[in-house]
Amino acid sequence: MRRSLWKKGSVMRLVHISDLHFGPLYDAEVGESLLLCLAALKAKTLVVSGDMTQRATRSQFIEASAWLKRSSQLVENIVVCPGNHDIPMFRVWERVLQPFHLYQEYIHPDLDQVFHGTDVTIVALNSVRPWSRLVQGKLSHKQFLMTAESFKKSDEDKLHVLAFHHPLITFQRQDHHPGLDVPWQKISGGERVDLVLTGHLHDSEVQLMHDEATGKPMLLISCGTSASKRGRGKDAGRNSFNLIEGSRRDLKVQTHYFDTKEKTFVVTDDARFDLCKNQPVMKPLEPVS
Repeated sequence: MRRSLWKKGSVMRLVHISDLHFGPLYDAEVGESLLLCLAALKAKTLVVSGDMTQRATRSQFIEASAWLKRSSQLVENIVVCPGNHDIPMFRVWERVLQPFHLYQEYIHPDLDQVFHGTDVTIVALNSVRPWSRLVQGKLSHKQFLMTAESFKKSDEDKLHVLAFHHPLITFQRQDHHPGLDVPWQKISGGERVDLVLTGHLHDSEVQLMHDEATGKPMLLISCGTSASKRGRGKDAGRNSFNLIEGSRRDLKVQTHYFDTKEKTFVVTDDARFDLCKNQPVMKPLEPVS
C-alpha cells in the first residue's frame, strides 16, 4: 500500500443518509431541513445507502433525482447504492425484465460504485436481488473481488468504507429484517475495512467490533430513515443521519436526529474512536504436558 499526501489542515467529513422513501411517506419538511444541514456542515462526501423511493415509480424517482441534484450543489461527491424499495415490487414484468432501469436512469447508471477520495476510499455495493433474498439482501463473488481490489489499491492512511443497503447479520434485531449472512472478511477478501454503512432497518445504531483473528477494529453504522415517516424500534417517528469526520486514529461519529419542535436536526449521540488501536488477540492455551 502507498501512503497518501495529506493536505495540511484537511479534515475528512462524510454525511451518511438512508431510506428517504420519496413517495407518500416522504416528509418534505424533514427533507428540506436535511438539505440545510448539508449546507451548514460543508461535508465533502454524501453517502446514500439505498431506498431513495417507496415504490420505484417514475414520479418518485423524478422527485428523488431533483433532491439529489440540489444536494450535489452542497457536497463535492455523492456515492449511492440501491435499496430493495428502488425496484418494482408489484409491476411483475418490469421486475423480471428491467428491475433497475428507473434507478439507473434517474439516480446513477452504476449499481456498484468505487470512490477514491483524498482521504477515503468508498466501495458501495448493490445488495438487492429482485427475485432472491429481497429483504435479506445478497452479495456476489464478483462484488467481493471488486471490493478487495479497490481497498488493496487504496493508500494506507485512507479510511476504508463499505456501503450497501442491507445490514450485516450482526444488526439483526427485527424478525422481518434479517441481515446479510456473510462475514466482512469474505466481502473484502481480508483487506482492511474501517466502516460499514447500511440502512434498511430504519433504526440507527453504531457498533464497534474487533476481528477475532487480528484484533483489528471496525465500525458498523446503521442509519435510520433520514426523511420518511417509517422509523422503527427506538427510531419510531424519528429521522436521522450520521456525520463522520476525522481520521482512522481519531474518528468522530455523530448521529443527528430531527427535532420536531425546533424544526431542525440536532446532535443526539456523539462518540470518538481510534481505529488504529487493535484489541489484544486471545491465543489458545497450550496443553500442559
